[in-house]
Amino acid sequence: MNSRAIGIIGISGLLICLASAHAFAQKTPSIPGLPGPLTWQNAPRAWNIDSKNVLTISSNPKTDWFVDPFDGTVAKTAPILLFTPGPDYVLSVRVAVQFTTKLDAGALMLWGDDHHWAKLSYEFSPDQKPTLVTVVTPRALRRLQFPVTRGRFGLSTYRQEWQYLRLLLRNRRKKLANPPHV
Repeated sequence: MNSRAIGIIGISGLLICLASAHAFAQKTPSIPGLPGPLTWQNAPRAWNIDSKNVLTISSNPKTDWFVDPFDGTVAKTAPILLFTPGPDYVLSVRVAVQFTTKLDAGALMLWGDDHHWAKLSYEFSPDQKPTLVTVVTPRALRRLQFPVTRGRFGLSTYRQEWQYLRLLLRNRRKKLANPPHV
């Protein structure tokens, strides 16, 4: 298994995690420290929470969450576990992926709807190399309704110094009624 730790930090912000295999009897997970309720956007093939509260997700083959930059075609079949964070919520996670085929991935997303989201993805590139990718859909930060004015996608290997990969900025000062899901 080829894996590295990645994480996400938000300033006055909110954040999320996905990873990669055993079935669990419960329909929706409950994870201490994550605000509830948790809901699935596309249920995974299988998922499990172990005794250390580590969430493992296994998706079906050929699932993806992607907007084609050339024609706008939307792929929205990947499983996503969503929750609505509070206004000052910060989440730091470790994501490990069992890379098997190109574009296998684990991702952290700020999700507004099918067309408006930002993600930090740890994926297996077409060159079969583990790669970190950030994607922010057009107008995503205007449509994501949360009281955050700044956020960061970042990574740290083994809890060492943080490297910031993408800064998310909004010019919005008022608190909105409908926060996005993470």
